[in-house]
Amino acid sequence: MSWQYLKSWQVALTYAGTVIGAGFASGQELLLFFASYGTLGLFGIILAGFLFMYLGNRILDIAFYIQAIGYHQIFQAVCGKRLGHFYSSLSALFLLTSLAIMLAGAGAIGSEYFDWPPYQGILLLALALFVTTLFGATALMMVNCLLTPLFIIMILFVGILSLLYHGIHPALLSVTPTVAIQPTPHWALSSVLYVAYNMILASTILAPLGAKTPNPKVRQTGSLLGGLLLTLVACFIILIIMLHYPEAFTTQVPMLYIASAQHPYSYGAYVVILLAAMYTTGLASLYGCSVYLSSSWPISARKSALSILFICLICSQVGFSALITAAFPIFGLATLWFIIRLVCYGHLNN
Repeated sequence: MSWQYLKSWQVALTYAGTVIGAGFASGQELLLFFASYGTLGLFGIILAGFLFMYLGNRILDIAFYIQAIGYHQIFQAVCGKRLGHFYSSLSALFLLTSLAIMLAGAGAIGSEYFDWPPYQGILLLALALFVTTLFGATALMMVNCLLTPLFIIMILFVGILSLLYHGIHPALLSVTPTVAIQPTPHWALSSVLYVAYNMILASTILAPLGAKTPNPKVRQTGSLLGGLLLTLVACFIILIIMLHYPEAFTTQVPMLYIASAQHPYSYGAYVVILLAAMYTTGLASLYGCSVYLSSSWPISARKSALSILFICLICSQVGFSALITAAFPIFGLATLWFIIRLVCYGHLNN
């Protein structure tokens, strides 16, 4: 196995692991942005997959050319200094919100499954995030490379058990669209918004990763493999959620609901995987926000991480599902112009 092949998979797993966070692994994001449109949602995730492949490669390339240390430099390169500064601040707010969502989710799962007080799960995750962040971008890449295969294996395990029990039938692809929870009137726009806010999160890792990846083939192959992994796993989750229509459409954590209907060990394993997904998403959010804060103000990375965690501990009281439903579509819409500029930037520099 060649070094180039291994590096490509490292990029792919790091990229995919950043996006396969708690909202993805729980099924909540995929239900909201894709499954709510019924069969058309499958076309939406395919569109999103192509965008992930293309835009991931653009960010990696730009990061290498400008030797970026943080996502804020990507924004300035793509959108110009003034608009880039605005998007950097907006993205910092999104990362704060995302981190608060992960902490809220850890508190909810700790309370429901382990019978802990909500604050205990929140504080344990906050401590794990703070310690890991101290080791920098290398630690983030190692965590994603280790945990992403486990995410995918567990998702496939729960899904295959469900398929073996229920079987695949024509009604699976004729799920009635659930207009009440659709973030936009059209599936294609919903798909683009999903990619837009996820690219903000992915940029926190892709920026330092791209700067340290001089081989253009590795960057290209890594982004293609990462986008393909995301597409296949997302399609599988959407199909499983559709298989459990309408019950899964009314629960806060669809995949956990599906796992709970199986063996208790399956449910317990998925709880652990979901907590790990919250950890990786929270890690990307805390790291990206910490780098931005420490580069904008005379404050050390340790102090910035502590300040961010303190703010998010307060915001985490709102709740996991409510924050995803309210915040993610708004941030997707707000960062849509960055995606458009990123596409143009890619064409202009080919």
